[in-house]
Amino acid sequence: VRNQPAPSSFGGGLGWGLFMFQLNHRTAVITGGGSGIGKAMSVLFARQGATVVILELNAEAGQATADQIRQAGGTA
Repeated sequence: VRNQPAPSSFGGGLGWGLFMFQLNHRTAVITGGGSGIGKAMSVLFARQGATVVILELNAEAGQATADQIRQAGGTA
């Protein structure tokens, strides 16, 4: 995994000094991926290249997150 500096806009431009990571060719299974932290993790992991599997009791919310990821060019 290769770390690279986060874009300055990450974290609202607060300059947190966070490092992003690459998840290409990886699969992430996220429970509760339809809302809250689970949704945020799903979107972030997809943005970093992972194929995201969303496990969610609320099927509509899980589907909405998956649709959002696909619309952004990710795989869910």
